[in-house]
Amino acid sequence: MPIHPSEPPGAGDDRPTTIPCDPALAAFLERLDHDLRTPLGTMAAAVELLRDDPSDPDLRAASIAVLERQIARMHALTHELRGFSRRCGPRGGDARSA
Repeated sequence: MPIHPSEPPGAGDDRPTTIPCDPALAAFLERLDHDLRTPLGTMAAAVELLRDDPSDPDLRAASIAVLERQIARMHALTHELRGFSRRCGPRGGDARSA
């Protein structure tokens, strides 16, 4: 079974309801979407290559290297997101925000 990022059910049927959003937040969310889709697509391609010919040692090594690099990229992104969320201020009653 191929691994491909997919749209959630119903995506594309209707335009989503827009909500007021700070332009900086909107730009951040667009970057986040891109920064998540790019490594996911690359990882899916690497898995497909492994699936197509798992016995080729060069292909296997290259695919593993791609997966490791993209996983590191996603770890760095999630680390940045945690830092960003901590700088956004109190979380309304969350004891961890104190």
